[in-house]
Amino acid sequence: MNKQYYVDVENVGTYWTDLFEKMDINDYMYLYTSSNTKITYGTLIPYMHDAKWNNLEIKETYLICLQDNNLDCFLLSDLNTKMKQEKGVNTEYV
Repeated sequence: MNKQYYVDVENVGTYWTDLFEKMDINDYMYLYTSSNTKITYGTLIPYMHDAKWNNLEIKETYLICLQDNNLDCFLLSDLNTKMKQEKGVNTEYV
């Protein structure tokens, strides 16, 4: 079973790096950022030569800040779509 991590960087900061290091080669991670929560190049450099690098996707969202939880809604919408597309696939969503 593979895992897919959906991470709102706004809520966890750089804690995603700990999760990335613990991931298996078949796991995937989606990082959600906004104009308020950029991931620096310096944070990414140590992971660029990791075998799991291609399993990391950064999704920068451009949202109109009508509410504090817009990024959360975007992440959940993405997760919902992915779960419907992969129905029946043996995947754990984290």
